[in-house]
Amino acid sequence: MFKEKLHQSCLRIILLFCTIIFPVVCFAYQSNSNENFLDKKIRLIMLKHNIPAASIAVINRNHLAFVRTYKNPNYPKLKIKSNAMFQAASASKVVTALASLRLVSEGKLNLDEDINNKLRSWKIPVNHFARNKKVTVHNILNMTSGLSAHRFVGYPTNTKLPSLQQILEGQPPANSEPVLVRFIPGTKYFYSSGGFLVLQQLIQDVMHTKFSIAMEELIFRPLDMQHSLYAAKVHKLFTGNIVPGFVNGAKVSGGWYNYPELASNGLWATSKDLAKVVINIMQSYQGKSSGLLSQNIAKQMLTKQKNTPYGLGFIVEGQGKNLSFTKSGQNFGYVSMIAGLPNTGKGAVVMINSNNNLAGVRAIMRAIEKKYQWPQVKPSTEKEPQDKETKFVLSVLGKVGLNNQQLTPEQKKFIKKIQKAAKKNPYSERTKQEAKVEQNPFANVFFHPNYILPFYYTQSPADNIYGNTIPEQQTLRNLEFKAQFSFKVPLWRKILQSKISLYAAYTQLIYWQLYASSAYFRESDYQPELFVDYPLFNWNTWRLGAVHQSNGRGGNMERTWNRIYIESIFSFNNWMMLIKS
Repeated sequence: MFKEKLHQSCLRIILLFCTIIFPVVCFAYQSNSNENFLDKKIRLIMLKHNIPAASIAVINRNHLAFVRTYKNPNYPKLKIKSNAMFQAASASKVVTALASLRLVSEGKLNLDEDINNKLRSWKIPVNHFARNKKVTVHNILNMTSGLSAHRFVGYPTNTKLPSLQQILEGQPPANSEPVLVRFIPGTKYFYSSGGFLVLQQLIQDVMHTKFSIAMEELIFRPLDMQHSLYAAKVHKLFTGNIVPGFVNGAKVSGGWYNYPELASNGLWATSKDLAKVVINIMQSYQGKSSGLLSQNIAKQMLTKQKNTPYGLGFIVEGQGKNLSFTKSGQNFGYVSMIAGLPNTGKGAVVMINSNNNLAGVRAIMRAIEKKYQWPQVKPSTEKEPQDKETKFVLSVLGKVGLNNQQLTPEQKKFIKKIQKAAKKNPYSERTKQEAKVEQNPFANVFFHPNYILPFYYTQSPADNIYGNTIPEQQTLRNLEFKAQFSFKVPLWRKILQSKISLYAAYTQLIYWQLYASSAYFRESDYQPELFVDYPLFNWNTWRLGAVHQSNGRGGNMERTWNRIYIESIFSFNNWMMLIKS
Protein backbone atom coordinates (compact mmCIF):
# COMPACT_ATOMS: atom_id res chain seq x y z
CA MET A 1 0.00 0.00 0.00
CA PHE A 2 2.80 2.39 0.94
CA LYS A 3 4.64 1.62 -2.27
CA GLU A 4 1.51 2.32 -4.29
CA LYS A 5 1.02 5.74 -2.69
CA LEU A 6 4.68 6.60 -3.18
CA HIS A 7 4.41 5.63 -6.78
CA GLN A 8 1.32 7.87 -7.22
CA SER A 9 3.11 10.81 -5.54
CA CYS A 10 6.09 10.44 -7.84
CA LEU A 11 3.81 10.41 -10.86
CA ARG A 12 2.12 13.60 -9.65
CA ILE A 13 5.48 15.34 -9.21
CA ILE A 14 6.59 14.30 -12.70
CA LEU A 15 3.25 15.45 -14.14
CA LEU A 16 3.57 18.81 -12.34
CA PHE A 17 7.08 19.26 -13.73
CA CYS A 18 5.98 18.42 -17.26
CA THR A 19 2.90 20.65 -17.25
CA ILE A 20 4.15 23.73 -15.36
CA ILE A 21 7.82 23.89 -14.52
CA PHE A 22 9.29 22.53 -17.73
CA PRO A 23 7.36 24.93 -20.06
CA VAL A 24 8.34 27.89 -17.85
CA VAL A 25 12.00 26.86 -17.99
CA CYS A 26 11.77 26.38 -21.76
CA PHE A 27 10.04 29.74 -22.23
CA ALA A 28 12.70 31.49 -20.14
CA TYR A 29 15.43 29.81 -22.12
CA GLN A 30 13.78 30.72 -25.43
CA SER A 31 13.27 34.35 -24.32
CA ASN A 32 16.89 34.59 -23.24
CA SER A 33 17.97 33.00 -26.51
CA ASN A 34 15.87 35.57 -28.44
CA GLU A 35 17.51 38.43 -26.58
CA ASN A 36 21.05 37.10 -27.03
CA PHE A 37 20.57 36.50 -30.74
CA LEU A 38 18.96 39.90 -31.30
CA ASP A 39 21.64 41.60 -29.21
CA LYS A 40 24.41 40.16 -31.40
CA LYS A 41 22.49 40.96 -34.60
CA ILE A 42 22.03 44.62 -33.61
CA ARG A 43 25.73 45.01 -32.78
CA LEU A 44 26.67 43.63 -36.20
CA ILE A 45 24.21 45.97 -37.95
CA MET A 46 25.66 48.95 -36.08
CA LEU A 47 29.16 48.05 -37.23
CA LYS A 48 28.03 47.50 -40.82
CA HIS A 49 26.06 50.75 -41.05
CA ASN A 50 28.47 52.85 -38.95
CA ILE A 51 25.91 53.71 -36.26
CA PRO A 52 27.67 55.29 -33.23
CA ALA A 53 24.84 54.67 -30.71
CA ALA A 54 21.32 53.23 -30.62
CA SER A 55 18.38 52.97 -28.24
CA ILE A 56 16.04 50.06 -28.94
CA ALA A 57 12.82 48.84 -27.33
CA VAL A 58 10.77 45.82 -28.40
CA ILE A 59 7.13 45.26 -27.43
CA ASN A 60 5.56 41.81 -27.18
CA ARG A 61 2.00 41.13 -25.97
CA ASN A 62 1.60 44.80 -24.98
CA HIS A 63 4.64 44.64 -22.67
CA LEU A 64 8.26 45.71 -22.95
CA ALA A 65 10.17 42.57 -23.91
CA PHE A 66 13.56 44.01 -24.76
CA VAL A 67 15.20 47.36 -23.93
CA ARG A 68 18.82 48.13 -24.73
CA THR A 69 21.14 51.10 -25.27
CA TYR A 70 24.13 50.35 -27.51
CA LYS A 71 27.47 51.95 -28.27
CA ASN A 72 29.61 51.14 -31.30
CA PRO A 73 33.13 50.10 -30.15
CA ASN A 74 34.59 52.16 -32.99
CA TYR A 75 33.61 55.30 -31.01
CA PRO A 76 35.55 54.87 -27.73
CA LYS A 77 35.19 58.54 -26.69
CA LEU A 78 31.41 58.46 -26.92
CA LYS A 79 29.80 58.20 -23.47
CA ILE A 80 26.37 56.55 -23.32
CA LYS A 81 24.12 56.07 -20.28
CA SER A 82 21.39 53.46 -20.00
CA ASN A 83 18.74 56.23 -20.02
CA ALA A 84 20.39 58.12 -22.90
CA MET A 85 18.08 60.51 -24.75
CA PHE A 86 18.01 60.84 -28.55
CA GLN A 87 16.18 63.33 -30.77
CA ALA A 88 12.93 61.68 -31.84
CA ALA A 89 12.80 63.88 -34.97
CA SER A 90 9.44 63.46 -36.76
CA ALA A 91 8.45 60.73 -34.31
CA SER A 92 7.75 63.78 -32.11
CA LYS A 93 4.58 64.10 -34.19
CA VAL A 94 3.30 60.79 -32.78
CA VAL A 95 3.29 62.11 -29.21
CA THR A 96 1.71 65.38 -30.37
CA ALA A 97 -0.97 63.38 -32.19
CA LEU A 98 -1.69 61.36 -29.04
CA ALA A 99 -2.02 64.56 -26.97
CA SER A 100 -4.34 66.14 -29.56
CA LEU A 101 -6.55 63.06 -29.68
CA ARG A 102 -6.65 62.85 -25.90
CA LEU A 103 -8.09 66.38 -25.89
CA VAL A 104 -10.60 65.19 -28.49
CA SER A 105 -11.52 62.17 -26.33
CA GLU A 106 -12.06 64.51 -23.37
CA GLY A 107 -14.28 66.83 -25.43
CA LYS A 108 -11.87 69.78 -25.30
CA LEU A 109 -11.28 69.64 -29.05
CA ASN A 110 -13.47 68.64 -31.98
CA LEU A 111 -11.76 66.51 -34.60
CA ASP A 112 -13.58 68.13 -37.54
CA GLU A 113 -14.10 71.70 -36.34
CA ASP A 114 -12.47 74.69 -38.06
CA ILE A 115 -9.22 74.93 -36.10
CA ASN A 116 -9.32 78.74 -36.20
CA ASN A 117 -12.33 78.61 -33.85
CA LYS A 118 -10.09 77.37 -31.05
CA LEU A 119 -6.87 79.23 -31.89
CA ARG A 120 -6.39 82.41 -29.86
CA SER A 121 -2.78 83.65 -30.05
CA TRP A 122 -2.47 83.15 -33.83
CA LYS A 123 -4.81 82.05 -36.62
CA ILE A 124 -4.28 80.41 -40.00
CA PRO A 125 -4.59 83.12 -42.69
CA VAL A 126 -7.75 82.43 -44.69
CA ASN A 127 -7.22 82.42 -48.45
CA HIS A 128 -9.24 81.16 -51.42
CA PHE A 129 -8.09 77.55 -50.77
CA ALA A 130 -9.57 77.55 -47.27
CA ARG A 131 -12.66 79.63 -47.93
CA ASN A 132 -15.07 76.70 -48.14
CA LYS A 133 -13.03 73.79 -46.74
CA LYS A 134 -11.39 74.41 -43.37
CA VAL A 135 -8.20 73.17 -41.74
CA THR A 136 -9.06 70.78 -38.88
CA VAL A 137 -7.25 68.61 -36.34
CA HIS A 138 -8.41 65.66 -38.48
CA ASN A 139 -6.77 66.74 -41.73
CA ILE A 140 -3.59 67.97 -40.02
CA LEU A 141 -3.09 64.53 -38.45
CA ASN A 142 -3.74 62.67 -41.72
CA MET A 143 -1.51 65.02 -43.76
CA THR A 144 -4.25 66.44 -46.02
CA SER A 145 -4.54 69.88 -44.37
CA GLY A 146 -3.06 71.71 -47.37
CA LEU A 147 -0.65 73.51 -45.03
CA SER A 148 2.89 74.33 -46.15
CA ALA A 149 6.33 73.91 -44.49
CA HIS A 150 6.94 70.23 -45.11
CA ARG A 151 10.28 69.98 -43.28
CA PHE A 152 12.42 71.85 -40.75
CA VAL A 153 16.23 71.82 -40.90
CA GLY A 154 17.03 72.94 -37.33
CA TYR A 155 19.42 75.56 -35.95
CA PRO A 156 23.06 75.24 -34.84
CA THR A 157 23.40 75.47 -31.06
CA ASN A 158 25.09 78.89 -31.23
CA THR A 159 22.34 80.62 -33.25
CA LYS A 160 19.34 82.64 -32.11
CA LEU A 161 16.08 80.71 -32.12
CA PRO A 162 12.76 82.08 -33.42
CA SER A 163 9.55 82.10 -31.41
CA LEU A 164 6.62 79.88 -32.41
CA GLN A 165 4.81 82.84 -33.98
CA GLN A 166 7.90 83.83 -35.99
CA ILE A 167 8.11 80.29 -37.37
CA LEU A 168 4.40 80.22 -38.22
CA GLU A 169 4.72 83.56 -40.04
CA GLY A 170 8.11 82.81 -41.64
CA GLN A 171 9.69 85.85 -39.98
CA PRO A 172 13.44 86.12 -39.11
CA PRO A 173 15.27 84.47 -37.51
CA ALA A 174 13.05 81.56 -38.71
CA ASN A 175 14.70 79.64 -41.57
CA SER A 176 11.47 78.13 -42.95
CA GLU A 177 8.59 79.33 -45.07
CA PRO A 178 5.39 80.65 -43.44
CA VAL A 179 2.66 78.15 -42.61
CA LEU A 180 -0.11 78.85 -45.15
CA VAL A 181 -2.86 76.86 -46.86
CA ARG A 182 -1.46 75.84 -50.25
CA PHE A 183 -4.34 73.70 -51.56
CA ILE A 184 -7.90 72.83 -50.61
CA PRO A 185 -7.88 70.95 -47.27
CA GLY A 186 -8.79 67.26 -47.44
CA THR A 187 -8.25 66.87 -51.18
CA LYS A 188 -4.76 65.35 -51.35
CA TYR A 189 -1.78 64.10 -49.34
CA PHE A 190 1.07 66.49 -48.59
CA TYR A 191 3.54 65.91 -45.76
CA SER A 192 3.25 69.03 -43.64
CA SER A 193 5.44 69.53 -40.58
CA GLY A 194 4.02 73.05 -40.44
CA GLY A 195 0.58 71.62 -39.61
CA PHE A 196 1.95 70.24 -36.34
CA LEU A 197 3.12 73.71 -35.34
CA VAL A 198 -0.50 74.77 -35.68
CA LEU A 199 -1.35 71.91 -33.28
CA GLN A 200 1.39 73.17 -30.95
CA GLN A 201 -0.26 76.60 -30.88
CA LEU A 202 -3.69 74.98 -30.48
CA ILE A 203 -2.63 72.87 -27.48
CA GLN A 204 -1.09 75.95 -25.83
CA ASP A 205 -4.26 77.97 -26.37
CA VAL A 206 -6.59 75.22 -25.13
CA MET A 207 -4.43 74.24 -22.13
CA HIS A 208 -3.51 77.88 -21.32
CA THR A 209 0.14 76.98 -20.76
CA LYS A 210 3.40 76.32 -22.60
CA PHE A 211 3.45 73.35 -24.94
CA SER A 212 6.18 71.53 -22.98
CA ILE A 213 4.20 71.85 -19.72
CA ALA A 214 0.97 70.75 -21.43
CA MET A 215 2.71 67.64 -22.80
CA GLU A 216 4.01 66.81 -19.33
CA GLU A 217 0.43 66.89 -18.04
CA LEU A 218 -1.23 65.15 -20.99
CA ILE A 219 1.32 62.43 -21.82
CA PHE A 220 4.58 62.23 -19.88
CA ARG A 221 3.21 61.92 -16.32
CA PRO A 222 0.30 59.57 -17.12
CA LEU A 223 2.64 57.22 -19.02
CA ASP A 224 5.55 57.56 -16.56
CA MET A 225 7.87 58.86 -19.30
CA GLN A 226 10.69 59.93 -16.98
CA HIS A 227 13.28 60.56 -19.68
CA SER A 228 11.37 62.61 -22.24
CA LEU A 229 11.06 66.34 -22.82
CA TYR A 230 10.07 68.82 -25.49
CA ALA A 231 12.77 71.50 -25.53
CA ALA A 232 14.02 74.08 -28.03
CA LYS A 233 17.23 74.30 -26.00
CA VAL A 234 18.22 71.52 -23.61
CA HIS A 235 18.84 72.66 -20.03
CA LYS A 236 22.28 71.83 -18.64
CA LEU A 237 20.64 69.49 -16.10
CA PHE A 238 19.79 67.13 -18.96
CA THR A 239 22.88 67.44 -21.16
CA GLY A 240 24.59 64.53 -19.38
CA ASN A 241 21.89 62.22 -20.74
CA ILE A 242 21.96 63.62 -24.28
CA VAL A 243 23.51 61.53 -27.05
CA PRO A 244 25.21 63.81 -29.63
CA GLY A 245 24.35 63.52 -33.31
CA PHE A 246 26.82 62.29 -35.93
CA VAL A 247 27.22 63.00 -39.65
CA ASN A 248 29.39 60.66 -41.73
CA GLY A 249 31.08 59.38 -38.58
CA ALA A 250 31.93 62.79 -37.08
CA LYS A 251 30.11 64.51 -34.25
CA VAL A 252 27.86 67.43 -35.18
CA SER A 253 29.38 70.77 -34.27
CA GLY A 254 27.94 71.77 -30.91
CA GLY A 255 26.65 68.22 -30.37
CA TRP A 256 23.24 68.64 -32.02
CA TYR A 257 20.90 71.10 -33.69
CA ASN A 258 18.06 72.77 -31.83
CA TYR A 259 14.49 72.42 -33.08
CA PRO A 260 12.11 75.09 -31.70
CA GLU A 261 9.43 73.39 -33.85
CA LEU A 262 8.61 71.29 -30.78
CA ALA A 263 5.41 69.51 -31.80
CA SER A 264 6.96 68.44 -35.09
CA ASN A 265 10.63 67.76 -34.36
CA GLY A 266 11.55 68.88 -30.83
CA LEU A 267 11.16 65.77 -28.64
CA TRP A 268 14.11 64.25 -26.75
CA ALA A 269 13.32 60.74 -25.48
CA THR A 270 14.47 57.18 -24.90
CA SER A 271 13.16 54.25 -26.92
CA LYS A 272 11.64 52.87 -23.71
CA ASP A 273 9.54 56.01 -23.21
CA LEU A 274 8.35 56.03 -26.82
CA ALA A 275 7.49 52.34 -26.52
CA LYS A 276 5.15 53.28 -23.66
CA VAL A 277 3.34 55.57 -26.12
CA VAL A 278 3.00 52.72 -28.63
CA ILE A 279 1.71 50.32 -25.93
CA ASN A 280 -0.87 52.84 -24.72
CA ILE A 281 -2.16 53.47 -28.24
CA MET A 282 -2.55 49.71 -28.77
CA GLN A 283 -4.30 49.37 -25.41
CA SER A 284 -6.70 52.17 -26.38
CA TYR A 285 -7.35 50.41 -29.70
CA GLN A 286 -8.07 47.17 -27.83
CA GLY A 287 -10.56 48.98 -25.55
CA LYS A 288 -8.54 48.60 -22.35
CA SER A 289 -9.15 51.05 -19.51
CA SER A 290 -5.44 51.91 -19.25
CA GLY A 291 -5.54 53.65 -22.66
CA LEU A 292 -5.51 57.45 -22.79
CA LEU A 293 -7.91 57.47 -25.76
CA SER A 294 -11.42 56.19 -26.18
CA GLN A 295 -11.56 53.05 -28.30
CA ASN A 296 -13.52 54.90 -30.99
CA ILE A 297 -10.86 57.61 -31.33
CA ALA A 298 -8.03 55.03 -31.24
CA LYS A 299 -9.68 53.08 -34.07
CA GLN A 300 -9.94 56.25 -36.15
CA MET A 301 -6.27 56.91 -35.40
CA LEU A 302 -5.29 53.50 -36.82
CA THR A 303 -7.61 53.56 -39.84
CA LYS A 304 -6.21 54.71 -43.18
CA GLN A 305 -7.92 57.96 -44.18
CA LYS A 306 -9.16 59.17 -47.56
CA ASN A 307 -6.59 60.54 -50.07
CA THR A 308 -3.59 59.70 -47.86
CA PRO A 309 -1.47 56.76 -46.62
CA TYR A 310 -1.98 58.09 -43.08
CA GLY A 311 -4.36 57.33 -40.27
CA LEU A 312 -4.19 60.07 -37.63
CA GLY A 313 -0.48 60.54 -36.94
CA PHE A 314 0.86 57.30 -38.48
CA ILE A 315 1.15 55.57 -41.81
CA VAL A 316 -1.36 52.69 -41.61
CA GLU A 317 -1.10 49.44 -43.62
CA GLY A 318 -2.68 45.99 -43.67
CA GLN A 319 -5.72 44.45 -41.98
CA GLY A 320 -6.48 41.99 -39.18
CA LYS A 321 -3.35 40.62 -37.56
CA ASN A 322 -1.31 42.34 -40.28
CA LEU A 323 -2.64 45.80 -39.36
CA SER A 324 0.37 48.00 -38.62
CA PHE A 325 1.14 51.65 -37.89
CA THR A 326 4.55 53.21 -38.49
CA LYS A 327 6.30 56.57 -38.30
CA SER A 328 9.87 57.46 -39.14
CA GLY A 329 11.77 60.68 -38.58
CA GLN A 330 15.05 62.37 -39.42
CA ASN A 331 16.69 65.35 -37.74
CA PHE A 332 20.21 66.54 -38.44
CA GLY A 333 22.34 63.75 -36.94
CA TYR A 334 19.46 61.48 -35.84
CA VAL A 335 17.01 58.92 -37.25
CA SER A 336 14.10 57.23 -35.49
CA MET A 337 11.35 54.74 -36.34
CA ILE A 338 8.23 53.54 -34.52
CA ALA A 339 6.15 50.48 -35.45
CA GLY A 340 3.15 48.76 -33.85
CA LEU A 341 0.76 45.90 -34.58
CA PRO A 342 -2.35 46.60 -32.47
CA ASN A 343 -4.08 43.28 -33.04
CA THR A 344 -1.08 41.24 -31.84
CA GLY A 345 0.35 43.62 -29.23
CA LYS A 346 3.76 43.69 -30.92
CA GLY A 347 5.90 46.71 -31.76
CA ALA A 348 9.31 48.38 -31.61
CA VAL A 349 11.09 51.71 -31.35
CA VAL A 350 14.54 52.29 -32.85
CA MET A 351 16.51 55.52 -32.31
CA ILE A 352 20.03 56.16 -33.62
CA ASN A 353 22.42 59.13 -33.80
CA SER A 354 23.57 58.72 -37.40
CA ASN A 355 22.47 61.27 -39.99
CA ASN A 356 20.27 60.10 -42.89
CA ASN A 357 20.81 56.44 -41.96
CA LEU A 358 17.35 54.99 -42.55
CA ALA A 359 18.97 51.88 -44.03
CA GLY A 360 20.53 51.06 -40.66
CA VAL A 361 17.25 51.63 -38.81
CA ARG A 362 15.33 49.42 -41.24
CA ALA A 363 17.92 46.65 -40.89
CA ILE A 364 17.41 46.68 -37.11
CA MET A 365 13.63 46.66 -37.57
CA ARG A 366 13.86 43.64 -39.89
CA ALA A 367 15.96 41.78 -37.29
CA ILE A 368 13.32 42.49 -34.62
CA GLU A 369 10.49 41.47 -36.95
CA LYS A 370 12.17 38.16 -37.75
CA LYS A 371 13.17 37.26 -34.20
CA TYR A 372 9.81 38.11 -32.61
CA GLN A 373 7.86 36.51 -35.47
CA TRP A 374 5.87 39.53 -36.57
CA PRO A 375 3.25 39.10 -39.29
CA GLN A 376 4.27 40.32 -42.72
CA VAL A 377 4.96 44.00 -42.03
CA LYS A 378 6.93 46.49 -44.09
CA PRO A 379 8.90 48.92 -41.92
CA SER A 380 7.92 52.45 -42.89
CA THR A 381 9.32 53.57 -46.22
CA GLU A 382 8.10 57.07 -45.53
CA LYS A 383 10.50 59.78 -46.62
CA GLU A 384 10.10 63.34 -45.56
CA PRO A 385 10.33 65.41 -48.75
CA GLN A 386 13.42 67.49 -49.22
CA ASP A 387 13.39 70.27 -51.76
CA LYS A 388 16.69 71.22 -53.37
CA GLU A 389 17.11 74.26 -51.12
CA THR A 390 16.90 72.02 -48.04
CA LYS A 391 19.38 69.58 -49.56
CA PHE A 392 21.78 72.46 -50.22
CA VAL A 393 21.50 73.65 -46.62
CA LEU A 394 21.92 70.12 -45.23
CA SER A 395 24.88 69.55 -47.51
CA VAL A 396 26.67 72.66 -46.28
CA LEU A 397 25.80 71.99 -42.64
CA GLY A 398 26.88 68.38 -43.06
CA LYS A 399 30.28 69.50 -44.21
CA VAL A 400 30.49 71.74 -41.17
CA GLY A 401 29.62 68.83 -38.90
CA LEU A 402 32.07 66.59 -40.74
CA ASN A 403 34.94 68.99 -40.13
CA ASN A 404 33.75 69.69 -36.59
CA GLN A 405 34.20 73.43 -37.03
CA GLN A 406 32.16 76.58 -36.47
CA LEU A 407 30.28 78.22 -39.32
CA THR A 408 32.40 80.74 -41.17
CA PRO A 409 30.89 84.10 -42.20
CA GLU A 410 30.84 82.92 -45.83
CA GLN A 411 28.95 79.73 -44.92
CA LYS A 412 26.46 81.70 -42.83
CA LYS A 413 25.90 84.08 -45.72
CA PHE A 414 25.39 81.20 -48.18
CA ILE A 415 23.00 79.33 -45.88
CA LYS A 416 21.01 82.48 -45.18
CA LYS A 417 20.69 83.13 -48.90
CA ILE A 418 19.47 79.60 -49.65
CA GLN A 419 17.06 79.56 -46.73
CA LYS A 420 15.62 82.91 -47.75
CA ALA A 421 15.21 81.61 -51.29
CA ALA A 422 13.19 78.64 -50.07
CA LYS A 423 10.46 80.93 -48.76
CA LYS A 424 7.43 82.10 -50.71
CA ASN A 425 8.39 84.12 -53.77
CA PRO A 426 6.28 85.80 -56.45
CA TYR A 427 7.35 83.66 -59.42
CA SER A 428 6.79 80.29 -57.77
CA GLU A 429 3.41 81.50 -56.51
CA ARG A 430 2.50 82.66 -60.01
CA THR A 431 3.39 79.29 -61.57
CA LYS A 432 1.24 77.47 -58.97
CA GLN A 433 -1.72 79.70 -59.76
CA GLU A 434 -1.15 79.29 -63.51
CA ALA A 435 -1.29 75.51 -63.15
CA LYS A 436 -4.74 75.84 -61.60
CA VAL A 437 -5.98 78.29 -64.26
CA GLU A 438 -4.74 76.02 -67.06
CA GLN A 439 -7.15 73.32 -65.91
CA ASN A 440 -9.99 75.53 -67.22
CA PRO A 441 -10.10 75.17 -71.05
CA PHE A 442 -11.86 78.57 -71.37
CA ALA A 443 -9.24 80.53 -69.41
CA ASN A 444 -6.09 82.15 -70.77
CA VAL A 445 -2.80 82.50 -68.95
CA PHE A 446 -0.98 85.77 -69.58
CA PHE A 447 2.64 85.55 -70.74
CA HIS A 448 4.31 88.90 -71.50
CA PRO A 449 2.69 92.02 -69.97
CA ASN A 450 -0.84 92.71 -71.22
CA TYR A 451 -1.90 96.35 -71.36
CA ILE A 452 -3.98 98.97 -73.15
CA LEU A 453 -2.62 102.53 -73.33
CA PRO A 454 -5.25 104.84 -74.89
CA PHE A 455 -2.77 107.72 -74.83
CA TYR A 456 0.82 106.88 -75.72
CA TYR A 457 3.30 109.62 -76.61
CA THR A 458 5.98 108.80 -79.18
CA GLN A 459 8.62 111.50 -79.47
CA SER A 460 9.64 110.52 -83.02
CA PRO A 461 7.13 108.37 -84.94
CA ALA A 462 9.49 108.43 -88.00
CA ASP A 463 7.42 109.82 -90.90
CA ASN A 464 10.27 109.06 -93.32
CA ILE A 465 10.14 105.31 -92.55
CA TYR A 466 6.37 104.96 -92.77
CA GLY A 467 5.90 107.62 -95.50
CA ASN A 468 4.94 105.15 -98.26
CA THR A 469 2.07 103.75 -96.21
CA ILE A 470 0.62 106.92 -94.71
CA PRO A 471 -2.66 108.02 -96.34
CA GLU A 472 -2.42 111.15 -98.54
CA GLN A 473 -2.14 114.50 -96.81
CA GLN A 474 -1.66 112.80 -93.45
CA THR A 475 1.26 112.93 -91.06
CA LEU A 476 2.09 110.73 -88.11
CA ARG A 477 1.01 112.17 -84.78
CA ASN A 478 3.08 111.90 -81.62
CA LEU A 479 0.04 110.87 -79.59
CA GLU A 480 -1.28 107.43 -80.45
CA PHE A 481 -2.91 104.29 -79.03
CA LYS A 482 -0.73 101.36 -77.92
CA ALA A 483 -1.75 97.86 -76.73
CA GLN A 484 -0.18 94.47 -76.17
CA PHE A 485 -1.94 91.09 -75.80
CA SER A 486 0.06 88.01 -74.80
CA PHE A 487 -0.88 84.52 -73.62
CA LYS A 488 0.60 81.05 -73.32
CA VAL A 489 -0.75 77.49 -73.30
CA PRO A 490 0.88 74.31 -71.99
CA LEU A 491 1.52 71.69 -74.68
CA TRP A 492 3.11 69.08 -72.41
CA ARG A 493 3.44 69.50 -68.66
CA LYS A 494 6.12 67.53 -66.76
CA ILE A 495 7.52 65.76 -69.80
CA LEU A 496 8.11 62.05 -69.06
CA GLN A 497 7.52 62.66 -65.32
CA SER A 498 10.32 65.26 -65.20
CA LYS A 499 10.04 68.89 -64.07
CA ILE A 500 10.38 70.14 -67.67
CA SER A 501 7.26 71.56 -69.37
CA LEU A 502 6.67 72.63 -72.99
CA TYR A 503 4.64 75.75 -73.82
CA ALA A 504 3.44 77.69 -76.86
CA ALA A 505 2.88 81.45 -76.65
CA TYR A 506 1.63 84.31 -78.81
CA THR A 507 2.13 88.07 -78.41
CA GLN A 508 0.56 90.89 -80.45
CA LEU A 509 1.78 94.52 -80.20
CA ILE A 510 -0.27 97.32 -81.80
CA TYR A 511 0.56 100.98 -82.58
CA TRP A 512 -2.60 102.78 -83.73
CA GLN A 513 -2.75 106.37 -85.02
CA LEU A 514 -6.16 106.72 -83.40
CA TYR A 515 -5.97 110.51 -83.18
CA ALA A 516 -5.05 111.09 -86.83
CA SER A 517 -8.04 111.75 -89.13
CA SER A 518 -7.54 108.44 -90.96
CA ALA A 519 -7.04 106.51 -87.68
CA TYR A 520 -4.80 104.00 -89.40
CA PHE A 521 -2.64 101.22 -87.83
CA ARG A 522 0.96 102.30 -87.94
CA GLU A 523 2.29 98.88 -86.97
CA SER A 524 0.99 95.51 -85.80
CA ASP A 525 3.81 93.24 -84.57
CA TYR A 526 3.24 89.56 -83.89
CA GLN A 527 5.40 87.05 -82.05
CA PRO A 528 4.68 83.28 -81.84
CA GLU A 529 7.10 81.17 -79.82
CA LEU A 530 7.82 77.75 -78.32
CA PHE A 531 9.74 77.27 -75.08
CA VAL A 532 10.50 74.81 -72.29
CA ASP A 533 10.63 75.69 -68.58
CA TYR A 534 12.81 73.89 -66.05
CA PRO A 535 12.39 74.95 -62.38
CA LEU A 536 15.86 74.18 -61.05
CA PHE A 537 15.02 75.52 -57.59
CA ASN A 538 11.96 77.04 -55.96
CA TRP A 539 13.60 80.44 -56.59
CA ASN A 540 15.23 79.82 -59.98
CA THR A 541 13.70 78.71 -63.30
CA TRP A 542 15.56 78.23 -66.60
CA ARG A 543 13.83 78.72 -69.95
CA LEU A 544 14.96 77.78 -73.48
CA GLY A 545 12.86 79.05 -76.39
CA ALA A 546 12.57 79.77 -80.10
CA VAL A 547 10.66 82.85 -81.31
CA HIS A 548 9.58 84.34 -84.64
CA GLN A 549 9.09 88.11 -84.62
CA SER A 550 7.56 90.16 -87.44
CA ASN A 551 6.09 93.63 -87.86
CA GLY A 552 3.40 92.31 -90.19
CA ARG A 553 4.43 94.53 -93.12
CA GLY A 554 5.55 93.71 -96.66
CA GLY A 555 8.12 94.96 -99.15
CA ASN A 556 10.67 97.43 -97.88
CA MET A 557 8.69 97.85 -94.70
CA GLU A 558 9.02 94.21 -93.64
CA ARG A 559 11.04 93.44 -90.51
CA THR A 560 11.39 89.76 -89.45
CA TRP A 561 13.56 88.00 -86.90
CA ASN A 562 14.00 84.35 -85.82
CA ARG A 563 15.75 83.90 -82.51
CA ILE A 564 16.72 81.22 -80.00
CA TYR A 565 17.01 82.51 -76.46
CA ILE A 566 17.81 81.31 -72.97
CA GLU A 567 16.53 82.91 -69.76
CA SER A 568 17.19 82.47 -66.08
CA ILE A 569 14.51 83.80 -63.75
CA PHE A 570 15.42 84.53 -60.13
CA SER A 571 12.75 85.29 -57.54
CA PHE A 572 13.42 86.15 -53.90
CA ASN A 573 10.78 87.32 -51.43
CA ASN A 574 9.21 90.36 -53.13
CA TRP A 575 11.46 90.88 -56.13
CA MET A 576 12.36 89.16 -59.40
CA MET A 577 15.30 89.31 -61.79
CA LEU A 578 15.51 87.92 -65.33
CA ILE A 579 18.73 87.33 -67.26
CA LYS A 580 18.21 86.72 -70.98
CA SER A 581 20.59 85.86 -73.77
